[in-house]
Amino acid sequence: MRTFLRPIVALSLLPSLILSTSHAVIEEDALTLWYTFDTIEDGTTVPDQSGKGLDATIAGDPVLVDSPFGKSMEFDGDTDRLSLSYSEILDLPEYTASIWMKPQKGNDGYVGVFGRGGRHYAFWMRDGNTDTWRVHNRFRDGGNANAGVPDVGALSHGEWLLVTLTKGLESGATYVNGELLASVTVNNPYFINRTTLYVGADPDNGSRNYYVGEMDDVRLYNKALTAQQIRYLYSNGNGDWNELPTITLNSVDSLTLTQGANFTDPGAAANDPEDGVLTPQVSITPPDGVGLPPVAWWKFDDDATDATSGGNDATLVGQVTFDDG
Repeated sequence: MRTFLRPIVALSLLPSLILSTSHAVIEEDALTLWYTFDTIEDGTTVPDQSGKGLDATIAGDPVLVDSPFGKSMEFDGDTDRLSLSYSEILDLPEYTASIWMKPQKGNDGYVGVFGRGGRHYAFWMRDGNTDTWRVHNRFRDGGNANAGVPDVGALSHGEWLLVTLTKGLESGATYVNGELLASVTVNNPYFINRTTLYVGADPDNGSRNYYVGEMDDVRLYNKALTAQQIRYLYSNGNGDWNELPTITLNSVDSLTLTQGANFTDPGAAANDPEDGVLTPQVSITPPDGVGLPPVAWWKFDDDATDATSGGNDATLVGQVTFDDG
């Protein structure tokens, strides 16, 4: 189960704080749909974590399995797929589709991964029945119903990869593991098709070219992310939940909280490398069952040396003796 970012810290504080656990998601407000595969509802539905309500319907018998990021969905290449009926929310003149995937070699040369009919953010694996495969990134560009980025890659089966496809108003691009591999100029405005979205099958009709392997963290954004943001999506194979936000207090220089207490600083700032400013207000609450570290600790084992790493040794004054105890 992933832990999503909330401005809550579990540390005793000085002016600059580090969140102890977090999940900072790139451009979360721009997500159109987001399938994390942490759970399946009623055995038939993959919930959309974007907040847009675009839950996907399961066909076949894909299963959840352990992955580096929690759970992933495993497709058998037979009839397993996800589908989402058309919604106006899916009409995206600009977009980013990003998918963590661990494909296996199958029987089809072209393998459907993600997309809608009419070449909307359509992603196929090409040469899926050979030892290495390529990314086939297609979109419609005016009257050209099969435009797209040149095929790229000599990618291996059985390895986790992050494939990211973008289309802006002027260009489209394909990234693998955060690196730009190919791009192309976009010449015409957006064209609307009211078609179903498929995951794990042919984007045109969802009835063939089934995907074999695992997928995780399937995202569709309503904008073309920048190259820098896509590098953060990958983050050396860790995903964009590995960068820890830094919180800077405004109203106080230092702060100590007892267990169960809380503090709110309306002028504080929270920033992380992926999203920049996260919140104009920081709320700090120590977790239950976790004590705060002492500023100093004098054990009085024949002296008054500070047993922490703070170096706050005490000076003994007067006649001081030590007894066993």
